[in-house]
Amino acid sequence: MNKQSFDIIILTGRAGAGKSEFIDFLKKTPKEQRLEKYHVGAFEELDDFVWIWNMGVDDDIWESLGKERLHTINVGHGYTESHDRDLLLTDFMTKKMNHELISHYLKNEKYFDENSLFVEFARGGDDCFKKTFDHFDKDVLERAAVFFIDNTPEESERRNEARYQAKAERSILAHKTPEENMIFYRTNDWNKLVDEKRSGYLNVKGVNLPFVSVWNIPELTDPKQIEERFAPPVIKLWDLYTNR
Repeated sequence: MNKQSFDIIILTGRAGAGKSEFIDFLKKTPKEQRLEKYHVGAFEELDDFVWIWNMGVDDDIWESLGKERLHTINVGHGYTESHDRDLLLTDFMTKKMNHELISHYLKNEKYFDENSLFVEFARGGDDCFKKTFDHFDKDVLERAAVFFIDNTPEESERRNEARYQAKAERSILAHKTPEENMIFYRTNDWNKLVDEKRSGYLNVKGVNLPFVSVWNIPELTDPKQIEERFAPPVIKLWDLYTNR
């Protein structure tokens, strides 16, 4: 591989794990340094949190017109999915991300010459990550690597509430996952899926999908400490990505 940067980084973990903080850290890293050290070019983000929120707003509008809500329940401080939590909305969002990747990005080969793309989502449940990765097309998986940010359920819930209370307007951090959903994110199948390893490859549809997992406790605010935490796993992921 002669490329200088990742094509697609799947950024995932629990809600409140620190994904947005990692993105914010990269945005504050000068472009030349970010490309040379972290192999991340100019980048965009696909975040299904925004799509789910917009779907909830659409349901509010339908409801105001006297119609039934289609996909979500308004819990007053956000939205949770309907259908008795059978995860249809989660599956739909993964399929939508996959469609967007195929139709908008992979068809434009020149995009990845100088750009990287972050695909960001949180998942919960007994087989959530296995099921999610299986929803991506092979063509996407062959261009992707997984950066998993790990913490405890208690810490993710604390951060979720804290970032909301901070009211960081106009910031990517200014959102809140409803408590009803945070309960669901307490469990996942990540450690089982990777056999408790911190880095390596996942075999998905015959593709060696590189991954790293970084423990993100305690929460850091000092840029130097943040760099010391995130730099080694990003460098490791690049090594896996270029040598699969």
